[in-house]
Amino acid sequence: MFAKRLELLRKQKKLTHQDMADKLGITRQAYSNYENGKREPDYSTLEKIADFFKVKVDYLLGRTDDPFPSQKSIELTDEERRVLDEMKKYPVFFNDLASDPSKIKKVIKMWEFIKTDLENDDDEEPED
Repeated sequence: MFAKRLELLRKQKKLTHQDMADKLGITRQAYSNYENGKREPDYSTLEKIADFFKVKVDYLLGRTDDPFPSQKSIELTDEERRVLDEMKKYPVFFNDLASDPSKIKKVIKMWEFIKTDLENDDDEEPED
């Protein structure tokens, strides 16, 4: 299962065995052996592969068919989508939180609070 999924992911990105070997810091032969099922990566390399393809290790190992099992779809209102799109303009603050769908509604509430607070600060006159 691992070998087939690894090959599929690599081909989707239109990469060669050498491209993958370079990205993982291994030899082309070692990488080829992973795809041919002759060898399995150590844990560190497995994590690098999962991180590179942005999939879960369980997907690579065939333990799930969903490459992104922690990402659950949630229903957002038009207003929540608008706020989320606005938040994406500030990735330094919200990238990690906004990328986790289970936290999006909390993040949106937090963003609205911050935005309102900032707008109120702009309305206040400075003290002497």
